[in-house]
Amino acid sequence: MQPRAIFTLHHDGEASPRQVQLGPGDIIGRLPSAALQVADPRVSEAHAMLSLRAGELVLLALRRRFAIGGEPRAQVVLEPGLELELAEGVALHCVAVHLPDTVLAVRAAGLPDLPLPPVATLLPGPPPRVLAAPKRGGAVVWSEAERFLLQQAGEPARPVADGDRVTVDGVVFTFFALPVSQLMATETASLDTHPAMTLELFYDVVHIHQAGQPRVTLRGVGARLLSELALLGQPVSWETVAGELWDASTDRSLLRGRWDMAVGRLRHRLRDAGLPPHLLYTDGSGNIELRLRPADVIEDRT
Repeated sequence: MQPRAIFTLHHDGEASPRQVQLGPGDIIGRLPSAALQVADPRVSEAHAMLSLRAGELVLLALRRRFAIGGEPRAQVVLEPGLELELAEGVALHCVAVHLPDTVLAVRAAGLPDLPLPPVATLLPGPPPRVLAAPKRGGAVVWSEAERFLLQQAGEPARPVADGDRVTVDGVVFTFFALPVSQLMATETASLDTHPAMTLELFYDVVHIHQAGQPRVTLRGVGARLLSELALLGQPVSWETVAGELWDASTDRSLLRGRWDMAVGRLRHRLRDAGLPPHLLYTDGSGNIELRLRPADVIEDRT
């Protein structure tokens, strides 16, 4: 039920190839937490990320690009047989791509319908939350091959599927099959009151165009933050993006302080320019995304 791609990593520094299965939101890079960790100084801490877009699995370059046939690329739709290089002598071969019609999602009172990440913790709140990491005090859910398992404190792990329920401190979470096509429906009524936007990304500079409105230009950290979210195109943990904007080895509390200041300033800048500040959507569980409508356009000039 989980979208996934299977890769083989060929690295000159490793004795034999490695095979790994990755899904949406999984990171490839040097970070210890990366789903595919690559120990090579030419590979970025978070070099690339898998994303589900318009019913296709896409590999997105983050800070550093990858190459296909010697040509640098910022993104590519994954398909069996695809060969790409993260750096010279560090090659990925896409063995298989699996795209189901539905993914397992969860809902609760006061919680929007959310697709389950590879690992999640269901927290009762208030309000109820889905944290994309294991944490005490909630029910932990994780994917294993073709199924999801759930475990609560003091109980053995058990499979969960469409229609199952779990109660966490009085809050009922219901699992259901969410059509993949619905994952792309990100527009909201409040966003529809604004004209369609074109985001022109130069990474350190972002131009936002709206019909009949002056061009809005963002620079520096705010532009880089917006660029990262626009190119990712799906919810991602704040730590992943912050690690790209600043040194990922920075003390976590210091990194969080920088992050909160940057997001706050960007929201103020968007509001002052007449743009909806909730383009930057946070789910209360440490994840953030840029919410765009189908009519909005991203022009990647990085």
